[in-house]
Formats: sequence, C-alpha cells, structure tokens
Amino acid sequence: MIGEPEDISPQSPLARIGDTLRAAVSEEDLFFLDFNEHISRSVLMHVLQDCCAHGLQFIPVITSARATYAPEILAAAGRDRGVCLRMSAYAFAPSGFALDDEIQELLATAKMQREAADLLLDLGYLQGSLTAYDVRKMLSEITALGAWRSLMLAATTIPPAFTKDDFALDGDTVIPRHEWTLRKAMLAMDMPRMPAFADYVIQGAGRPAKGFLPLPNVRYTAENHTVVLRGHKLARNDTQYGDLCRRLLGRPEYAGRNFSPGDQEIEAAARGLLHLRDQEALRWIGTSHHFQHVTQALAAQ
Repeated sequence: MIGEPEDISPQSPLARIGDTLRAAVSEEDLFFLDFNEHISRSVLMHVLQDCCAHGLQFIPVITSARATYAPEILAAAGRDRGVCLRMSAYAFAPSGFALDDEIQELLATAKMQREAADLLLDLGYLQGSLTAYDVRKMLSEITALGAWRSLMLAATTIPPAFTKDDFALDGDTVIPRHEWTLRKAMLAMDMPRMPAFADYVIQGAGRPAKGFLPLPNVRYTAENHTVVLRGHKLARNDTQYGDLCRRLLGRPEYAGRNFSPGDQEIEAAARGLLHLRDQEALRWIGTSHHFQHVTQALAAQ
C-alpha cells in the first residue's frame, strides 16, 4: 500500500519472525498466520518464506483485502496446508454484496475447496446490538456451511481507543464482554452449525494508533466483563505499574496468584518483588490471564 515500507528494517520484529515463532511453538503446533492489511506484498512474502524456512506448521489466512495475493500466498506456503478465509461479518453494515457471495468469490480466487478451508467470521468491535438470532440468520445464509474444515466466530468488546470520557484517569472501568454473552446465548439455540469461539484477547479491533505513549493500564478478564485499571499522566509510567497491580489485588475479579503466569507477576509486582518496565509487560500479563480464563470457561461448557 502507499506509504508502507517495501523492505523490513533490521530493527523490526518481522525481521526475526521465524526465530520468534520457533521459540514459541513446536514443530507439531498448528496455528493460523494472519497478515496486517497494511504491510506490503514484499514484506508479506518475506514473512511467509521465513516461517516456511523455520519449519513452522501454519495455515495462511486470506481476507478479501488480500484476495489478489491469494495464489502467491498459497504457492509460497504450500497448498497442502489448506487455507483460512477471514471474512468481515458486520451484520448491520449496509452492503450491496452478500456475505455468502463474498465468501464464494474468495474461495474461487484461492482455488480451494471448503473441505480444505477454515472459515473465520469476524464481527470486529461488538457493542451488544448483535443477538444470537442475528448470528443464526447469518449462518443459515452461507452455502454448504457443514462442508468447511472448521468454522469460527470472532469479536471483541475492547474499544479501539481509550478516551478520557469513557476511561477516567486513575479509574477502574468495566467493559461488558458481549462476545462471551453472545456465545452463551448461541449455545442455548439451535444453530445451523455451532462456530468455535474466538476473540481478540484484550486488544481492540484495528491497527493501534501511533505517535503517542499509552497511559499505563491493566486489562483483566472476568466472567462477563473486562475491567480496565488506568493510570495517569503525572508520574513516570514505570512507577505506576506496581500501583495498578496493587489496585487489581483489591478487586473481586482477581483470581489469585496461582491462576496463571500473568497472575503470578501481578502479585509479585504488587508486593514490590518485580519491577515492570513498560506497558508491553502489562499487556502480556493480561493476555496470560485471559488465555487461562477463556480456556477454562470453554472446557466447562
């Protein structure tokens, strides 16, 4: 795209993506490899080649925005892996092109059969207006729904930005997890096919904003909501991380230090045994807790 670099800087995490993923997953681990829509074709192909060179077992993800690259992506990754189609599924967005038509066109562009493909329906930022009945209607309009290798439905209720009007400084804000309550409502209904649950973990939809240092915040998943504990602008960020963790320990959502590796770090930071240096560490902590919370909740369904 215009304005996007054609080459990967040596300082970019993408320059070491194969090594990074190899350290995180084994040769037996299968995962989806998606691509930011803003990266250039040459960067995309470099990432694919690097991951293949490291023997990573991934399934490439293709969207309508990347449709023209589909044959190249599949040729580089190897068609024997199959493909995942990630389709924007905003049920209330006006469009002259039906979702099923878009799915079939992308499937034809990729020259893949449904039996070798995974379908990820991406609801994006969900604000609670979508119901299980809406999802059932959407699924019923998709051709040969049962033929897909797998079916997933993803959404997030984390907003794309934390504004001062919605998230007070030094305040704790509760965000309803509509994606989870929607999942529970769907389980109580007769669906044409039940999609697997997916979410954005504790991240909002869309590309993170650039050019400013985010205020310190902790995002912590509970049963039906996420609590966001936010800091302020008056002190250095790294001096606030321990304070945020101490605040979290006093909230009813805190699950205890043994719940996840992230929870262990929360308690250590709250007690002054661990000095967190940046917001990235708090994001890792919230992600670790979220994974444990969601996998337990799904196992209990």
